[in-house]
Amino acid sequence: MFRLYCLFRKMIHSASFFCLCFLLSNGVFGADRDEMKSVSVMERDSVSLNTDVKVQREDQILWMFGPQERRIAEIHKQVIHIDANPTFEKRLQMDDQTGSLTIRNITNEQSGLYTLQIINNIGNTRKRFNVTVFALNERSRHTKSVAVIVLLLVIAVVAGLL
Repeated sequence: MFRLYCLFRKMIHSASFFCLCFLLSNGVFGADRDEMKSVSVMERDSVSLNTDVKVQREDQILWMFGPQERRIAEIHKQVIHIDANPTFEKRLQMDDQTGSLTIRNITNEQSGLYTLQIINNIGNTRKRFNVTVFALNERSRHTKSVAVIVLLLVIAVVAGLL
């Protein structure tokens, strides 16, 4: 009888441990959901980092930059605040409906880790975006210019022959 009791007790401990591990791995205990997306963009283009939510009245949407998570933009109670940061001077725009962040005329200086934090009555959600900015090199710009000129010359020659 004692052996049966010990076996039953071990089974209960094992099942409890399994349930605890399962709950922790699925974020039931309030741990932040943390996703990472990689985004690549060419220098001087614009890029939008999407929240995939619709902003509700009491939501707080925070955008942070870098490993220190320095705040760069925020929506709180439907009021948008964009920090006056020289790195992002006049480049940031937030969508008031979704909280998505657009970086205009991006340069290599804006490459890096962007963290989105959404705080609402449901909980706390975090998403991370690793933004890589590819520089336009002079050779590729020159090649494109030459290709356009050649194309225009071909069109002019063909038009002249018709």
